[in-house]
Amino acid sequence: TEMVRREQERLAGQLEHARHDALDHARMHRLYLALEIAGGLLLLALALLLWVRARHERAQRVAMRQIETQARVIATMREGVVLLDAAGRIQYANPSFQRLFGKSPDELAALSLEQLGIDAGAAPVSDAASPGAPAPVECHLRDAGGRQLTVLLTRSTVPLAGQPLQVCILQDVTELRRLERQIHSANSAEMGRLGSAMHDGIAQDLTGISLLLRTVAGAGAAD
Repeated sequence: TEMVRREQERLAGQLEHARHDALDHARMHRLYLALEIAGGLLLLALALLLWVRARHERAQRVAMRQIETQARVIATMREGVVLLDAAGRIQYANPSFQRLFGKSPDELAALSLEQLGIDAGAAPVSDAASPGAPAPVECHLRDAGGRQLTVLLTRSTVPLAGQPLQVCILQDVTELRRLERQIHSANSAEMGRLGSAMHDGIAQDLTGISLLLRTVAGAGAAD
């Protein structure tokens, strides 16, 4: 009986040990499965993050190329382009604007258009979202050499970096106005010459007709 009891206890112990081993094995299996799922999700999240980052970098490169292209266009424009903040101070001026006034970017920084002799208030401000833009306003100023200039001023508002900024464009039309005056003067002179020639021709014709009438008036009835 004692031997049977001991054998039963030994078998019960072995059974309990096997049960614990089975539970530990099941726990380890579930842990491995959870780690594999977590690793797969981590790899998926990492791949998604890399894809989002690559897409963001690609969009950023496209935006940078567009900004560089626009900056090159503005830098090579013959018209003067200046960017004003909300207080009307100059934040950026392209090379044409700098040459127009003979000042460097540091000298133009924080200046206003009024300090440069430009009446910016005379030009209406257009919104970038509005379909129609107002007509430019003609202004008169002097360049760095003291030469009198005639420019067309256009102002518009654009949102940039969360604040409204003004873009002013100055188009030098001094030569155009000079040519217009020359054409107008030449046209007036030609009109005067044609009028004088027409007047002289008509006067000569009238004088000839008057002499003929006098001759006829002194002749006989038969004539």
